[in-house]
This record gives sequence, structure tokens and C-alpha cells, in this order.
Amino acid sequence: MQSVISDIEAQRRAQEEMEQVLNDLYEEELKHKQEEEDNMRRERKERMKREMYEANEEQKRLKAVREAEEKEREMQFVQQLLDKFERDNRIEQMSRERQRREIQNYKKEVDRLVEERRKMYEARLKTQMEELERERKRKEYERRIIEEERLRLLDQYARELKSYLPRGVLRDAKDYERVVGRKLARNFRP
Repeated sequence: MQSVISDIEAQRRAQEEMEQVLNDLYEEELKHKQEEEDNMRRERKERMKREMYEANEEQKRLKAVREAEEKEREMQFVQQLLDKFERDNRIEQMSRERQRREIQNYKKEVDRLVEERRKMYEARLKTQMEELERERKRKEYERRIIEEERLRLLDQYARELKSYLPRGVLRDAKDYERVVGRKLARNFRP
């Protein structure tokens, strides 16, 4: 009788030790997965930061090129207007006073036209930047909707299919808890 009790006690201890080993293995694997996820998150954040910096630098470069091109077009435009004015009004034949007044009036008109073109250019640039921002927000919205749908599908189907789920469906410890439940998660091995 004593040996039967000893055998049962030994089996119980062996089973507890096995459960402890399984729990320890599971927690170690979760910890390892969490570290991998943290590393991937950190790398993704650094990559996004680098890409944003590069995109910002590229935008600055493109803006400088556009501004230089616009300045060159403005100068050509002003020169064309002045040449036309000279031809049309035959400045050399006017009296000095009339010539001065005409030139001043014409320069004011040129300045007004240049300012109008500059405003149009800035409005186009602003529209382009707003379009880029809208596109960024649209992509972020799509990413969020996809993640919400993924979580909804996990909640709805994964608990019944947990034994058949391929690797990678459950991304982190929260997904495991969502599928297997908090108490069973210690014994669940992905």
C-alpha cells in the first residue's frame, strides 16, 4: 500500500515537473518572440524614420529645384514683358517725363503679374502637399482597418481552429491570449 502511494506521489511530482518545464519553455518562447517583435518594431521604426528623413531631404531638394526653375521663368517673363513694352511704346521716342511714368506704371504691372504667378505657383505646391498628406492618411486608415479585421477574425474563428493555424497568424503574446485564453496560454505551444 505504501509503495502504491509512493508511486502515485512520484507520478504526480513528475507530472508537475513536466508541466513546470512546459510552462517554462512556453514563457521562454513567448519572451523570445516578444524580444524579436520588439527588435522588429525598433528596426521598423528606425527604417520609417530614415525613410521619412530621406523623403524630407528629397522634398527639400525638389523644392529648391522648382524654386530655381520658377525664378528663372520669372526672370524670362519679366524680360519678355520689358522687351515687349520697349517695342510697343518706343521708349526712345517719348519725352523723359512720359517715359519715366510709363516705365514706372509698366514695372508696377510687371510686379503685379509676377506676384500673381508666384501665388499661383504656391497654390499648386500647397495642393500637391495636401494630396500627399491625404494619401498618407488613406494608407494609414487601410492599415488600421486590416488590423481590426484580423483581430475580429481571430476572435471569431481562431479559438476553434487553434490547432490548425499556420505559423505567423498569431503575432504576439496578446494574440495567443486572445485565442487560447489567459489560463491556458501557459500550456499552449505555437
